[in-house]
Amino acid sequence: MASCCHADEYSSLFGGGEATRRAWLFRHVGLHGSARRAAEFAANAGDGDATLLEVGGGLGEIQVALLEQDRVATATSVDLSTGWEDRAVELLVERGLADRVERRVGDVVDDVEDLPVADLVVAHRVLCCYPHWQRMVDALLALTRRRLVVTLPVDRRRTRAFIGIGNRFMARSGRAFRAFVHPVDDVLAHAAAAGFVVVDDDAGLAWRTIALEPRGT
Repeated sequence: MASCCHADEYSSLFGGGEATRRAWLFRHVGLHGSARRAAEFAANAGDGDATLLEVGGGLGEIQVALLEQDRVATATSVDLSTGWEDRAVELLVERGLADRVERRVGDVVDDVEDLPVADLVVAHRVLCCYPHWQRMVDALLALTRRRLVVTLPVDRRRTRAFIGIGNRFMARSGRAFRAFVHPVDDVLAHAAAAGFVVVDDDAGLAWRTIALEPRGT
């Protein structure tokens, strides 16, 4: 697997207690922060017939929100971690959406040929977990029919310092996982060379959410 860490380690970091906390927060607060913005950017290009692919789908809050807003008809979620599954399925059953979401465990780069091309593709806080951003961006672009929404760390010195501290903590804890602040301008130039243009862009203190569409659509 070419991802940033082994799947078993990823499952121990993402899911479990974090899944329980996220499920409680979504039920009581709904989407917030950059997740809300990513959903808004996706919804702007969605409709009642659109398909959604969320890479690094986690608990699936963005999927649930877009389905309940009738901005997509069906969704596919792919994530390396198995730790989300119990709470995610509970949420889907509770909302009556279990038959409209397909959940897969896997790596979008390794599994790109087996994943469905979708009208809307969302990768919220995922690119920062992958060391070889070009490979993931290529996979995301290949799977996008109408709009791609990505959220990645703001490319600032402060962000790099903060993530560097977190990576040192991970190393001292014996974990292989590392986070990355990729050069946003290079990411966008790579997408532009593949024929995608930026149509929405919002930068907060820590996260930048960008929507891209194939040129000419």
